[in-house]
Amino acid sequence: MGVRVALGACGADIVRLVLGEGVRVVLVGVVIGCGIALALGRVVASMLYDTSPRDPAVLGAVSLVLVGVVGGRVPSPGVARDADRSHRGATGGVRHRIESA
Repeated sequence: MGVRVALGACGADIVRLVLGEGVRVVLVGVVIGCGIALALGRVVASMLYDTSPRDPAVLGAVSLVLVGVVGGRVPSPGVARDADRSHRGATGGVRHRIESA
């Protein structure tokens, strides 16, 4: 992205790029997930009460929940690592001086 900005891309171009890639990944995941859910529908059919394993509303709702959970969970370790690194960088010198005293 930095190279694109350096070559003259505006903010809207960068937003379009990031959102486009994100939507593409989500759509591929939803299609694969729905395919697996439909294929395994017979296995869970006996456990469902008053609904079909192929109910579009249920598949859509589960897809949205899983996209939200995975979308929040996947980047969280990296964010936590970066936050920890930046915190250590801000206080690392003070801790070092206290420990060596």
